[in-house]
Amino acid sequence: MAWNEAQKYKTRKGIFLYVEKLRAVLQKDVTTALSNLDKVAERYGADHSNLTEVQFWFKATIRSFFALIEGTNFATRKCVVLFGPPLGIDLTTRERAKLAERRYDKANDQLLRKYRRIPPELGVKLSFRYYPQLFGASFSLDTGGQDWVGLKTLVKARNKITHPRTFHDLLPYEALWALRPTLIWYLDESFDLFLTCARALGGDLPDPEEREWKRFREKELPAIPEFDKETEAQISSVAASSINYTTSLLKLLGEEVDQATSLVQATNPISEFGQFAIRNYMGALFAVAEGRQSAARFFIEAAISRGEISDAVDLSGCDSGELPEGLTATFHLFSELFGTGYRLPQRGKEWEGFLKAHAVRNRITHPQRAEDLKITLPEFQQALNGSAWLIHTLKCLIVDEGKLQSLARPGSSED
Repeated sequence: MAWNEAQKYKTRKGIFLYVEKLRAVLQKDVTTALSNLDKVAERYGADHSNLTEVQFWFKATIRSFFALIEGTNFATRKCVVLFGPPLGIDLTTRERAKLAERRYDKANDQLLRKYRRIPPELGVKLSFRYYPQLFGASFSLDTGGQDWVGLKTLVKARNKITHPRTFHDLLPYEALWALRPTLIWYLDESFDLFLTCARALGGDLPDPEEREWKRFREKELPAIPEFDKETEAQISSVAASSINYTTSLLKLLGEEVDQATSLVQATNPISEFGQFAIRNYMGALFAVAEGRQSAARFFIEAAISRGEISDAVDLSGCDSGELPEGLTATFHLFSELFGTGYRLPQRGKEWEGFLKAHAVRNRITHPQRAEDLKITLPEFQQALNGSAWLIHTLKCLIVDEGKLQSLARPGSSED
């Protein structure tokens, strides 16, 4: 919600309806993605001809699932912070800090302005624990079983596809075994929470029908080799291997955003499915951005490990600030060390488009009202401009062979 409009939602019923309106949009995205995944998976089972489609919808389903988890849980926690005290919930400063994702000053018992991101698992626990208290109810979420292990498996997978560093990160196959059972479990638990709160408000709702499904079992996960430290060291130890690895990773990253673009182009962008497609496009676009940044950083760190450049190289800018700042710092450093010294344009419609697209991505990740999930045609055009700006990052990654050869000579590392 727009928090300056918070008085509209100060009643328990208003809070409940606000959260459910937001949840309905995000849950529809999940069922849309899962339905399409089922269709392409069935075709793949018949003739194995559409693996790329399966991979695309697999990642789209994971992204949609965590958009649901993080979007609704952000909203419920915000409601608790805003309306909990007036409704009789006594929150400590430390609890308020956790719920609001803010840093806590223990010495002075103060809530600090600095943001502190909490992992999805903790966000789920906090939301299911505190949100029903707004309605004078309570809810017990089982976090000790295999369903919870499935959720943690998917969290790892989502983090990998959002911040890919390796080929395996682009498609974490182990999540295939956890996706459907965990998704169904979470939707069932969320619906039970909805019933608990609705009944506390006086709603006379029947119990849902029991349904059975194949539950997640961690022991049934296939043994899939990870990109371990030893493998990373082997690739990092040879410059040619590092170049080939980085180039291949960049190529695969580009394929997904092309698929996401094609999906949007094949739909009516203001339709329900079109809006889903655009939200998925935004996720893919920034996965590419962060993936390219990870690839560039991998190459820099590999050169440091080979002693080709000094370990005193300042990487702090790569980690600072919001994504646009860290992204540009990483690419500029790469181009300075190994390339032509190309500088990314930081003005003009493409750069402005990237900044505005980033703001929209943040808005739909932490929506304050259901309307925040709608992406207008001008906003989508800005995202396309931002995608055009992202092409410039590839110019930063053009390697100067002369520089590489110079670095590879003994004693070439900076003092």
